[in-house]
Amino acid sequence: MRIMRQNFAWAIAYNLIAVPLAAVGWVSPWLAALGMSASSLIVVANALRLK
Repeated sequence: MRIMRQNFAWAIAYNLIAVPLAAVGWVSPWLAALGMSASSLIVVANALRLK
């Protein structure tokens, strides 16, 4: 459960910070896409610890 909570916290924190910045235009589209990909990789790598 701890790892699952970490994944939810990371995803929520990223989306609360990065998505509004990208929507306003303070972050370029390629950087926002790179950040979302990195965030997804972090969540997946953390989830692999469940195994």
